[in-house]
Parts: sequence; structure tokens; C-alpha cells
Amino acid sequence: MTYRLARPLLAALCLAAGGASAADLLPTSDFARRAPITDPALSPDGLHVSVAYHDPDGKTHGLAIFAVTDMHTPITLIRMPPYELPASSAWTSNTRLVVARGKVDGSIGSAYATGEVMAVDIDGKNPDYLYGPEAYGRRSATRATDQGWGEIEGRPPQSNGHFYMRTTGWGDLNRSTLYDVDAKSSSRRQMTDIGIGGMSFMIDPAGVPRFSYGTNDKQEWVVFRRDANGGWAKVAADREHQWFHPVAQVAGSTRMYARYSPGGIGGEFVEQDEDGGNRRVIAKDDFSDVTSGGL
Repeated sequence: MTYRLARPLLAALCLAAGGASAADLLPTSDFARRAPITDPALSPDGLHVSVAYHDPDGKTHGLAIFAVTDMHTPITLIRMPPYELPASSAWTSNTRLVVARGKVDGSIGSAYATGEVMAVDIDGKNPDYLYGPEAYGRRSATRATDQGWGEIEGRPPQSNGHFYMRTTGWGDLNRSTLYDVDAKSSSRRQMTDIGIGGMSFMIDPAGVPRFSYGTNDKQEWVVFRRDANGGWAKVAADREHQWFHPVAQVAGSTRMYARYSPGGIGGEFVEQDEDGGNRRVIAKDDFSDVTSGGL
């Protein structure tokens, strides 16, 4: 088993919990602690699984990587400093991951991202600090520190060692910028930006940003569609399809998946044209939201 320390990444052990029978009563303590593992992610080749690990002590968290053929013993344990945890992570290749650094308020407090993004190999080697205000990483001597928040926005459908990262600068809170980042060299290429802070992006399989969406400074939900000139055109609000949330482009098609709240009640998951036409409902609920988990 390989143990590696990578600041601020460290190793984490995943414990196998025994199953309880239907007749067993759940102890009260189970409602006052985190699940032992969360956020499983399969490597592109399907041979390994990464998970966020949460120790029962409430302060120790980290990232564990398992071979699919042995889910009892992790091949790599990446333990984080007390009360820090992986806010999110993504495989950029079969052998490298990116991790967004997070913190948690106390043993069962709320977790939040710090805005820093790091990378590490599957064996815990070659850690790198890709985005954040600290002077770490292989490019720290030639690149200024990042004064802002960075978040993992996704990765190409076919892994190529890159991922998408969106940022909002501390000195320019009214702008969201999207980058294509090489997780190994840490080089970045700006893909687009939009003059509203904290916006997310829907990126097609070819790496072209198609939609940007989020909440503006008036706390209004807004969606923008990329126009033919590379600018952003606001999508008109539709009372019959509120909270329009672009999800992903349909593979091999110009159509897309999206989420709505019909008339502001319940939720629908649909396939549609980019302009909103020819909607086909895939799933719906008359009371609650319908998510795209697993897509």
C-alpha cells in the first residue's frame, strides 16, 4: 500500500461498514455523523474508484483510491489536514486526479470549498497546486498567485489529461472565467468569460461552451446561450418552464438535456433542442426537483 503526503492533500482510509438487518434499530449517533464515504468516481478506464473518506472522529477526511478488483484495501490514501476535505474531485486521466480543497466547520458542520484546486497522481506522487493564493506548485516561480476562487467545472468526455475550471477573481466579482487546464503541466487556456460572478457553464463534447447559468447580483436566476459570434445572449424567462438548468449535450446530437420546474412546481428532466423546441420529457415529479445524477 502506498502512503504519500501532498500539501494540502494527505491519505484517507475507507472502512467497510457491516450491514444492518431490517429489524435493527439505528443508533442516535448515526444521525450526528457523516457517512464514511461519499462522492465515488470511476476512473476513465474503469479500473479504479476514488472516494472522499470521513473518519468517525469527525475531523479527519481525505481521498481514498481503490482498485475495482479489491474494494477492501485502498491502493493510495490521501489524508487531509484536520477539518479539511475534498470538496469535489475528477479524474483527468487513468492515472491523475484533480481535487478542489474544502473545509468543514466542526465534526458535523457544513462543508465549503476554499477555491483552491490541486492535482495528484493515482499513487500519491507528483502533487501540484493548480489554482489558489498560495505560492506552491511547479509554476509558482513563474506565475503570480491566483487572487480568486477556482472550481472544477467538469472534464472532456474522452479523457485527455485536461479538465475545465471556472474562476471568479476577488478583485472582479462580476466576472466568471472558464479555463481548459492541463492537470499535469498546470498550463491554462481561457475558453470564455461572462460579466456575472459565480456562473456555471455547460460545455459540449467538442469543448465549446454552449450555456452559462447562475444567479446574478439581484438574486435572479439567469441563463445565457452562446451566439454565433461567441457572445452571450440571454435566454428569455419562461413561466411554464422556470429554473431552466442546462445539463449536457446529447451524445452525437445537437440536442441537449435540461431541467425545469413546470410553472414553478415540481421538476422535469427533458431532452430538447438548444432553442427550447421539441421537448421530450424523460422524467418528472409533481412535487420535487428531478436531478441529472448519473448522466
